[in-house]
Amino acid sequence: MSKLQRNIILFTCAISIFITQVDFTGLNVTLPRIQSELGASTSELQWIGDIYTVVIASLIMLTASLGDKFGRKRVLLIGVSIFGLASLAGALAPNPTWLILARAFQGLGSAMMPAIALAIINNVFLDPGERARAVGVWGTMIGLGAAAGPVIGGLLSWIAGWQGIFWLNVPLSVLGLVAIVISVPESRAAKSRPIDWPGQALMLVGLGSMTYAIIALGEGKTDVLTWALLVAGILALVAFVLVEAIVKFPMVDLKFFRSIPFATAGLLAFLFFFTYAGFMFIATLLLQEPAPGLAFTPLVAGLLMVPLALANAAGSSISGRTLEKTGNRVPLLVGAALQLVLALLLLALPLAGSGDSATAAILALFLVASVLMGASVGLANPALITTALSGMPKDQSGVAGATVSIFRQTGLTIGVAVLGAIMNFGTRARGESIAVAAQPGWWLVALIAIVAALLAIFATTRHALATQQAATASFAGEPSEV
Repeated sequence: MSKLQRNIILFTCAISIFITQVDFTGLNVTLPRIQSELGASTSELQWIGDIYTVVIASLIMLTASLGDKFGRKRVLLIGVSIFGLASLAGALAPNPTWLILARAFQGLGSAMMPAIALAIINNVFLDPGERARAVGVWGTMIGLGAAAGPVIGGLLSWIAGWQGIFWLNVPLSVLGLVAIVISVPESRAAKSRPIDWPGQALMLVGLGSMTYAIIALGEGKTDVLTWALLVAGILALVAFVLVEAIVKFPMVDLKFFRSIPFATAGLLAFLFFFTYAGFMFIATLLLQEPAPGLAFTPLVAGLLMVPLALANAAGSSISGRTLEKTGNRVPLLVGAALQLVLALLLLALPLAGSGDSATAAILALFLVASVLMGASVGLANPALITTALSGMPKDQSGVAGATVSIFRQTGLTIGVAVLGAIMNFGTRARGESIAVAAQPGWWLVALIAIVAALLAIFATTRHALATQQAATASFAGEPSEV
């Protein structure tokens, strides 16, 4: 295979993740318009975002295993097709329920893309140097998609309404399908992991039930169904852990958690992305809150989110280049410290008062906080990955990385549910502005930042690093493909 052919395959796979990133970040700025035109409640807005990540977190390991077994090209084609059709359904949605269902199928399609496309890249680029550069391009496309999403979403919302971000996905998906058919070779794993069906079901039920209950509590619902689903979600996740401990080929292998660095990296991924997702959800509503709020248009709101994405990319670049010198502890600690500072800045928003000068002050505080948020996640993410994978057997790196991805996606889901519910309770029950209603959530973020800093220190102690050997020794002879 020529270098040109390999680069075409890389571009095709990278475009698939670019599309999903644009959709994920671009949709956020359209939420207020969806609320206005479809009559969606805040809890329905939370579901429009959360159903997507619930499905991805629950099914990403399953879809990767299906790719290993039945062919990665085939599963990638199915994923892009489902994503495109679900986007079409979303653009035609006449009500919030229809849109939530469309987003669930978008999540199903998206779950088939990242791990599968990355496995294709690993299969095509055999030279370690070329593979590293290819993975770097892959990561860059993720950053570009995240940065472009708010601007594209805001621009399309201005031109074509909130449906614009969904309409965009349709031709892009068609182009992606054509490119995959023409350029991507079929590949399978020599020895694929059997599918853990009980684990898959329990993860989906647990995350879905807990998310529903948390969002419902934010709406002020305290009926029997809400509490029953909360209990059912907790019990399902407990059962998930018990099942994973006894099945031969678990969805999440608990032997990974014999490594303290891996276990704490998973928790840190959850915490960092919990804060990130909750911030993004509240920020889009805050920027477009009707007067006397900031009342920006979707396009302006999208442009105001660009500094966050750029800071994310810069932080990731700095962290990736300096990890060898600084180790994992420094970027994780700095990331946690930045989140603590941004929480304190957001707590100061109600002190700005009202009027034009107050609007300028609120906007300035928000922009600084958003830059800190982007930088914190950018700095932390490469360190999270290296913390989790350091000391792990190379043939288990794919499974380990996908496991950390589950923690990340779960953090995105629960972050929107919890911080969104806190804000929703304040606006509904007490009639507060978004800046005021979100205050308890920012106190929670400050606490999470402190916990994250302590975990970062604990993960990099000599005792923690010594546990990696025990984890490595427990994986001899197991199939590793994801």
